[in-house]
Amino acid sequence: MAELAPKAARINVLDDDTFHGRRKTYARAGRIPSSEHVFFGLLIDPATGGPTGSPRT
Repeated sequence: MAELAPKAARINVLDDDTFHGRRKTYARAGRIPSSEHVFFGLLIDPATGGPTGSPRT
């Protein structure tokens, strides 16, 4: 895999159990090496269906 630029990041939006390899949802269990985990459910406002603010708040 090509190296990322110093300011780039890999974001993995899998659910927590899949990201940590506790559940095999896809052919390969676990995360993308060196990726950051932000669960996709934190990015959607359930009231509006639109994007939320920061997922880390």
